[in-house]
Amino acid sequence: MLSLGTLVAQAITFLFYPLLTRVYSPAEFGAVAVVYMLSSLLAIIASGSAESAILVARSRRSAAHVIGWILRRSTFVLGAAFAIASVAVIATGGEWLDPAVRPWLPAVPAIAATTVVFNCYSEWSVRERQFGELARYRIVQSAAVAAFRSVLGMLSLPFNGLIAGEVIGKFLSALAGARSIFAANSRYFSAIRLHRIQVEREYQATV
Repeated sequence: MLSLGTLVAQAITFLFYPLLTRVYSPAEFGAVAVVYMLSSLLAIIASGSAESAILVARSRRSAAHVIGWILRRSTFVLGAAFAIASVAVIATGGEWLDPAVRPWLPAVPAIAATTVVFNCYSEWSVRERQFGELARYRIVQSAAVAAFRSVLGMLSLPFNGLIAGEVIGKFLSALAGARSIFAANSRYFSAIRLHRIQVEREYQATV
């Protein structure tokens, strides 16, 4: 099921490429590759790769607290990264950055945040054996990103629509995934307490 969902998602991206390569320049593709690489690295730092602990949590309530800890940690790390990136660009003028990447450096934490949320959603879905829903989510995310990239590119706006489409598409799909989890498991997430998050973190470190 997951393999089929991933295959369809990749196929959607591939089908949009003939259009994208006609409305975007090679430099814009290079810029999105750099931003994506930085956001992927920052997402790992932000979450501490703790998403895997969701699978081995003792219960749904425990798994919800693991997610709570990941989101709390990521908020602090990504907030700090956004502040540092913004100050660095403003203070130095961003001369040390490629002009195509420079205006998008502050957007890296936002893309990383959507990656963290997706990873939490993915691990929770696997834990609950919701493989069909996860496959559909991957397809929707891929379609949303491709659609926004295409529309923004055809509008000929004065910014890199590849990156803007990535941000918008992943943000909306991450929001939908988070809403799906919270709606179906609200009693577990409403029971999250800060002191329990610390306890769960210490427990996960021992398993």
